[in-house]
Amino acid sequence: MSTEESRWLTGGQVYDQIAARLRARITAGTYPPGTALPSEAALVAEFRVA
Repeated sequence: MSTEESRWLTGGQVYDQIAARLRARITAGTYPPGTALPSEAALVAEFRVA
């Protein structure tokens, strides 16, 4: 996880920040085509949101 990704998410529209991080991971090849993204429960735990 990069320094940028390790920062806390803040602000009223956290979903935009989560989406941007997921897009960056897809572009970087963390989630290659045909693979599943993490479950909602996993994302909640990782990003500490509800």
